[in-house]
Amino acid sequence: MTNPAIPEPETLEARAIRAAMSPARWEASVREALGNAALLEAVSALREATGAPWRACLEAVAPGTGWSRYLHLRRKVARAGGPAWELLLDRRLPPSRRVPDAVVQSARSLRRANPTINCASALSLLKAEFGDGLEVSSTWLKRVWSRAGLSRAPSSGRRPEGGGVVEVLHGGGGLALIAAADAELKASMQLAEAVLGAAQEASAAQGEVTPRDEGEGARDDHGRFTAAYNHGWREGVAEGARDGRLAPDKKKRKQREIRTLPTASLRPETLAQKLLCMAATPLITERRGFDGLDGPSGAWLGALGGTPYMPATLDKALTELGFLDVEDALWSAYAQLWAKQSAVWSGAGPRWGQVAVYIDATSDPYWTRAFARSGKVERVGRVMPCLTRVAMVSGAGVPLLVETYVGTAGLKARIGPMLERLDAALGRGGLVSQLTIIDSEAGTAGAMWALHNDSERVFITVLKGQVLKGAQVTEAGPWTAYRDKDEVREVLVRVKGRGAPVDGLLCRGVEMRRNGGRRPVTTLFATNAEAHELDAARVADAYLARWPNIEQLFRDGRNGVGLERSHGYGGEDVTHVALETRVEQVERRLANATAAHGDAVKTLEELDVALKDAAATTRKSGLTLARKAVNKARDKVSELTAEKASLDTTPRLIYERDTGRDSLMTCLKLNISMLVEFVLREYFQGLGLEWRTFIEQLVHLPVTIRTTARRRTFELQANPRQPATMQKLAAALTNINARNLTRDGRLLHFTLTGLP
Repeated sequence: MTNPAIPEPETLEARAIRAAMSPARWEASVREALGNAALLEAVSALREATGAPWRACLEAVAPGTGWSRYLHLRRKVARAGGPAWELLLDRRLPPSRRVPDAVVQSARSLRRANPTINCASALSLLKAEFGDGLEVSSTWLKRVWSRAGLSRAPSSGRRPEGGGVVEVLHGGGGLALIAAADAELKASMQLAEAVLGAAQEASAAQGEVTPRDEGEGARDDHGRFTAAYNHGWREGVAEGARDGRLAPDKKKRKQREIRTLPTASLRPETLAQKLLCMAATPLITERRGFDGLDGPSGAWLGALGGTPYMPATLDKALTELGFLDVEDALWSAYAQLWAKQSAVWSGAGPRWGQVAVYIDATSDPYWTRAFARSGKVERVGRVMPCLTRVAMVSGAGVPLLVETYVGTAGLKARIGPMLERLDAALGRGGLVSQLTIIDSEAGTAGAMWALHNDSERVFITVLKGQVLKGAQVTEAGPWTAYRDKDEVREVLVRVKGRGAPVDGLLCRGVEMRRNGGRRPVTTLFATNAEAHELDAARVADAYLARWPNIEQLFRDGRNGVGLERSHGYGGEDVTHVALETRVEQVERRLANATAAHGDAVKTLEELDVALKDAAATTRKSGLTLARKAVNKARDKVSELTAEKASLDTTPRLIYERDTGRDSLMTCLKLNISMLVEFVLREYFQGLGLEWRTFIEQLVHLPVTIRTTARRRTFELQANPRQPATMQKLAAALTNINARNLTRDGRLLHFTLTGLP
């Protein structure tokens, strides 16, 4: 009997859909289509009656319906042919015929005979047996195996006699140690909670969103993008030029309803696992981004205690984090977390190490065909497009804040804002950053005066170059022994320069020299610290600790945790302000040089007349000098003319790369590096391994993970080629077990097998 509430289909396509469905499914599909049609009609009616924005009308009619969902429904009814409800029908049809029982039985038999067989191999064998005309898919095969209880292969999850699941990995043992440190500190969880909190604030603050018009045929019936979508991005864009897909996240954010992004609604535990996997990627692959995770070593991420995510999943997560604009919240949570641990590690050291913060910058190149912002990259010896990272590191060698810039970043201009940003995260009264130690780039009168007078901070720097030459050193005290072969003494130093008082900045200085050297070189430190707070030896100690605390961080970061690798492809063309300034300077110099050349020519002509009756020797000598002046002025005009011609052909727009995603990944990489440091300092009791050595000797160890309802056991396989390190690893695992760490409600337990 026909249901009177369900209308009869009019089009042939709708009739074909009803013929392929059961009555119950057809009724459910029609009711859903009628509801969607009513929604579209109600929104249109409200729009026509009030003239309110479409989004506001949708919110009033159906608050729970997303804007993208509404646009998808409106595109479907835009097609011609038939009533609206028929155009909105779910066109996904069930299989046209039933798979023979013989095929089903063969599929089950293949799995039972070889529990590790994958879908591709099984389908190949089935088609070889029943012919190429067999139409079955991997999804169907998985469903058949699941119903027969054969879906889990022993290699990825066999059940031992005592219950639970066993996972065998050919590497990743060191990642299990990092997972233990993360469980103890709850580092990734704190970062995830900060990200989700910032995402909620950004979603609430987002105003009206203007989605991009995707164009006709951009999506198929299931809402998936088609080839026409990508072609639409290239319309009106010159060949070789960037389209909107490579725009910076701050522009894309205006076209995305960020509250609908899946990352914004993840559970904190799930997001924490994704952040940990993203950060651990450089430890297991040298490939760019997350591409290396599609290889066998990508499964090692399972040793972190959760899901070993695929590259596309982590790429999408990073993209959505960029849209959510959570960079500041992530860095703030990171600084708070590791500042506490830094206080613990620096507690046994000198007092200045507990309050010190080091500031320095480093540059890493990236390659692009665009005319991009560039800077001098010392480690490759050339000026090229680069990203500059300005880092602040505590006296215990713990990085607290890193800012990423395109091209060259002036360290002097960033000191004040970065210190304020760190104070906002840690509190102005915190120990860290009370003593600021800076390289010679900030050893100028203006920078020191800003730290001393404006921010009232204690600083230590070194004077070099022109600043050192212009410094006035007075009231030198006696030399005292320092270290084995050096000596130091107290002095007063006055430095003059822009940004400082007219009579200069008078501050305390400490000179250091090598006693008895063939070429004695004196190093001059400048500080505003009182002598009773830091004597001369401690001033030198604090500054010379720059190398192990921050320079070594840059080195190890490039040789282990992938800090030299950049993330993100977005960017935009901006006005080349420096070029415009340079053009104005060259034009002004060219005008002056042209005038000088004219004056030189006029002087030569006047001198030729004036010396007409003079002696031949006098006339020749005078004219020779005048001609040299003319030639020199002409050469200068030619030089500046060529320089101006070169500048005229230089593009007025310069590519500025978006550094948002790179900053996010820098924070996550530093978090994983500090977890490695925690493992070495706490579990290994201060083992002096570099991060690269940790990766090669420990991360690559095979591990077997046995998981039950209340316990997760990591069984690491020892490397017989490193007996000394393996003995230390055994002791470290004992230390971990003594801490009774838990994760996801399970006790973490570590063992080592095959110990030589």
